[in-house]
Amino acid sequence: MVNFRRLSVILLLAAVLAGAGLLRLEIDTDVIHSLPAGDPVVADGLTIFSNHPIHDQVAVDLTVRPFQQELLLECGDYLEKKMRQSGLFAQVGTDDIGDLIPELALHVSRTLPLLFSARQLEEKVAPRLTKSWITQHLGQLHQSLATMEGIGQARFIGRDPLNLKDLVLARMAPLAPTLSARFVQGHLLSPDGRHLLLTARPLAGATDTGQARRIGALFAALEHDLAARYSGATITLTPVGAYRAALDNERIIRRDVNLALALATAGIALLLMLS
Repeated sequence: MVNFRRLSVILLLAAVLAGAGLLRLEIDTDVIHSLPAGDPVVADGLTIFSNHPIHDQVAVDLTVRPFQQELLLECGDYLEKKMRQSGLFAQVGTDDIGDLIPELALHVSRTLPLLFSARQLEEKVAPRLTKSWITQHLGQLHQSLATMEGIGQARFIGRDPLNLKDLVLARMAPLAPTLSARFVQGHLLSPDGRHLLLTARPLAGATDTGQARRIGALFAALEHDLAARYSGATITLTPVGAYRAALDNERIIRRDVNLALALATAGIALLLMLS
């Protein structure tokens, strides 16, 4: 004969233990902590992985329908402002990178002798030493200095009168994800101008699921705010980045673990009932 009182106590105890297990469950998706730190190769790799910002970068694609470029740029300004104010990102937009370009150009102009091979000197630099090229170039410099484009160029002309730095900087073009994108009012737009790309670097690592949840909640709130602010247009916000992978992995693992705990609890309860 079944002792219902005993059965009730067992089921209640199993439910309490299962609930306590679920509440105490914490999932760490940071694989860095599980790697052997004593291996010098792994240690060097961890240093690069921990300090290189690209793997944590967040990219947000912004579109507006019906298409209005002025509205798209205005939404981009609003989005960038709110992301900066959120305190979740160490860097938002391209302003910080753009500020480094003049310093990079100065560094290149100071180290020109180290940046050309013998073949490059013969093929690229030697033609610029001819009288005809120098005369033509001096005329172009004279014209540019008489316009707004010449402001701030004196220090570059003094260090690099032949514009050899442009040959070096041109080698960096393949580093760009696309050569057809364009900058408009400080924002990166697609070739057709219908997509605005905003990049950011989170303060915490991409494997920090707590930070990832806050970033996800921020973008959900910002999309709602943009829809309410510009009710006459359909604004689509598409954020991507490693934080999404961390969130997805946590959800999958948590779901699987919860299912395993539920099945194990049910099995144990059944065994206790039959014992």
